[in-house]
Amino acid sequence: SKESFGIYLIHVLVMEIIFSDDRNYADVIDAWHPGWGIPLKAVIVLVISFVVVKIIGSVPVLKRVIV
Repeated sequence: SKESFGIYLIHVLVMEIIFSDDRNYADVIDAWHPGWGIPLKAVIVLVISFVVVKIIGSVPVLKRVIV
């Protein structure tokens, strides 16, 4: 899809913001079983990255960065 490059560019930033160790909920996330925790984290990051890319893409000046 045309959003895949933008998702690729922003997903590390999203992971750092959500799953960094200095968050209050980091212990809860680390306690998740890897069998369902890893796919769940991947889906969460994908959805949030997609939403951010769509928001950035709706701003005409920033659209050139994503596309």
